[in-house]
Amino acid sequence: MEARIERQQRRAAKKPPAKVWLVSNGWHTSIALRTADATPDLRAFAPDSRYLVIGWGGADFYMWRNMDNPWRMFTSLVLPTSSALHVIPIKTTLVKECPNSEIIEFDVTEQGLERLRHRLLAAFKRDPAGKPLVAGQGKLPRSKFFDGTETYFFPKTCNLWVASQLRLTGVPIRVTAAIVADNLCWQGRKHGRLLAVRTAKQDQL
Repeated sequence: MEARIERQQRRAAKKPPAKVWLVSNGWHTSIALRTADATPDLRAFAPDSRYLVIGWGGADFYMWRNMDNPWRMFTSLVLPTSSALHVIPIKTTLVKECPNSEIIEFDVTEQGLERLRHRLLAAFKRDPAGKPLVAGQGKLPRSKFFDGTETYFFPKTCNLWVASQLRLTGVPIRVTAAIVADNLCWQGRKHGRLLAVRTAKQDQL
């Protein structure tokens, strides 16, 4: 019994600490996690990746659908609409593949990571077999949009959605104040480690 406990302790000591990341291009934010820490369905989407960057927003505006006039653009931003999630597989590092974004790293508990996985399982709309429904090609060659289960409406912005995911992991973000990316990042810098600063260019998140 003691030998088994010692082996378990050694395995736990070798396992890297649980982490999540906040990625911001200045107006839009996403949450990132190791692919190995993601839900099985997301791991299957990009099994050769090291990280997954996950963003959320109103489907029409996020995917730039039906944006043929200013009124349609306005209503898609402020009125209730279906949501979409943008999943970006990262093969190398977040800093290398998101070179123009602010990136903040947070240490989280395994329990916090499990709460995030549970929320992500519920965030993706699924087919009868339980597979996430692809909504379209993403903004980057290897990324994809997926149909979401939640409703987008103002002020429930992409930044509030990401803030709520971070809070689930245990990061003490004040969600209601994080409507804009600048406030979310300002809060994040107080509780995490700044790995990269945003540049004048914008990454497609």
